[in-house]
Amino acid sequence: MPMTASSAAEDVLVIDDDSATVDAYARSLRRAGLGCLTAADGWQALELLSGGLRPKVIVSDLRMPELGGIEFAQQLQKMSAYRSEEHTSELQSRLHLV
Repeated sequence: MPMTASSAAEDVLVIDDDSATVDAYARSLRRAGLGCLTAADGWQALELLSGGLRPKVIVSDLRMPELGGIEFAQQLQKMSAYRSEEHTSELQSRLHLV
């Protein structure tokens, strides 16, 4: 599934390999007036985040074939932009695994 953007200011990044689940989350979030970006796996999400995306909330599936939610969180913490103590606590408050 390709990464998709709904607006310039993205509030939520939804990561899931099940396209029906991603679509349902994205529709609900957009109806609530939130910007939403989606990724089909943790690797796509890391690519978006390494490119400068800073969503207010990240929602990730735990079990995905390429890079699951826990492994995604571990990789994200290794990224230089998220290494500081401030960013680590910010990441923990933003990441919601489902």
